[in-house]
Amino acid sequence: MKFKILETFAGIGAQHKALTNIKKRKVNFDYEIVNISEWDVHALISYDAIHYGNLTANEVDRYLAKNNLENIFDYLQKRVYSNDGKEPIKNFHKKNIFF
Repeated sequence: MKFKILETFAGIGAQHKALTNIKKRKVNFDYEIVNISEWDVHALISYDAIHYGNLTANEVDRYLAKNNLENIFDYLQKRVYSNDGKEPIKNFHKKNIFF
């Protein structure tokens, strides 16, 4: 049986890491992280780097070339993120997109 996991309050992925450690020890244990929930942008960036590797500058450039920057801002504006884990970011602007 494969467990499908929604990792809430993901932070940098301690739950993900714990499940990885369990999987190494238990032969019949399998899981898949299907989604995560986190609002701290720094934790999200760290989570991605820890569990999936850092994006290269070329990968970022390819993504930006495929996606209109205004659409990216519209997407971000419809969600709630925090720069400090306490207060939501009120507006996304081009000048502060890289946090």
